[in-house]
Amino acid sequence: MIQSKVDPCIFYLKQDGSKVPKLIVDITVDDCAVAGHQSNVDWFMDELKKRFKITTGGRLKKHLGIDYKWIKDDEGMTSIVATMEKRVKDIIKSYEDASGLIAKEVDSPCIPGKVLQKNEGEIIEMDSFRSIVGKAMFFSTKLGYRTSSGTIQLAAHLSRPGQEHWDALGRLIGYLKQTKLPGMIYKTPESLRVISCKDTDFVNCTETRRSVGSDVQTVGCTLVGWEVGQQDGVGTSTTDDE
Repeated sequence: MIQSKVDPCIFYLKQDGSKVPKLIVDITVDDCAVAGHQSNVDWFMDELKKRFKITTGGRLKKHLGIDYKWIKDDEGMTSIVATMEKRVKDIIKSYEDASGLIAKEVDSPCIPGKVLQKNEGEIIEMDSFRSIVGKAMFFSTKLGYRTSSGTIQLAAHLSRPGQEHWDALGRLIGYLKQTKLPGMIYKTPESLRVISCKDTDFVNCTETRRSVGSDVQTVGCTLVGWEVGQQDGVGTSTTDDE
């Protein structure tokens, strides 16, 4: 099998010069997900059983904290719904228990254009703040692409959270609470066209003068990757940042 140059945990198998892999294997420690035609998957699992004692789970239902549901539409096309409902409920409960407040549902994870400032006053419940933001970060890297921007702002203030930061966390939790499907839907693509989009603001952080950039990648109109983060260098103009 060939190891991916992009992700060392991904291996794929090609045959007869074909550009399309007949098998793709994702390995995370001792958890393994295999994709391909059923006959190829069966062959691969049989070969593994000759060398290792393994447990097979059949069609993918749960992997690395994500639940998967397979749904067929009226035309017989299969879609995969990936969710983390239990994880999201745990995040909401952790916030409400720590703050003593009931999160109010809102339609955005953060206030557009608002940048959280460094807290110079009293530090409020730092351990609880870190724990909740950590859980939110795990969700945002797995499925919560909509919450990435709000989460990364909160993560910058883990050492000195103040009331402003708790208010912002409450808004993020309120957004998770109103989200009816905390996850993603994967559909059969009409083509495997790849599209990548990137954007950046200008001097989002007034302390370091660094900008925040973000990008998304889709394959066949399905979102497969996203990232939000502060840039390493200081941009002197919006063109420089881009």
